[in-house]
Amino acid sequence: MSFFDLPIVDKSAKFSEQSETSLKRTLNQLNNFICRTDIPDKGRDFDAELIQQETYATNRRFGIQLKGIEKPTVLASGDHISYAFETSRLAYLLNRPIGTGLIVLYDVKKDCCYYDFADAIYKRLTDTRGSEDWQLKETVNIHVPLSQLLNDTEAAKIHAYFTDRF
Repeated sequence: MSFFDLPIVDKSAKFSEQSETSLKRTLNQLNNFICRTDIPDKGRDFDAELIQQETYATNRRFGIQLKGIEKPTVLASGDHISYAFETSRLAYLLNRPIGTGLIVLYDVKKDCCYYDFADAIYKRLTDTRGSEDWQLKETVNIHVPLSQLLNDTEAAKIHAYFTDRF
């Protein structure tokens, strides 16, 4: 690019903004979360804090990794999205005092998010592979349930899950 060219706004930047908007539409203060962008992003995109009794900031925080997907790969069983995920990012989410975080996949075309807990993904990976050898790989395909569509009802379940963990 030269001095006379305009900056390019690529698709991934547009999808990133769209995915963040979709996430914050649900994980917000009305649903008892304070969702903060984690800058600089070094393994998670957001740090979410729980609000207790709809009034009190608790400083009980968990990480969220958000990934936008233009063309999700649905397993043949039709119940999970398969997504190549960096094992280092999974470890980073698990390396918190409560030992978990949230992984959210944003479907660009459907404008919706699916989620799963990092510890549940870790357990499934270890159980289905019969060992922890997958940890030595740079990436691994994770499976996120299509039934865990991020909405207000699921936000309450997420809040209860993290409240129990803390």
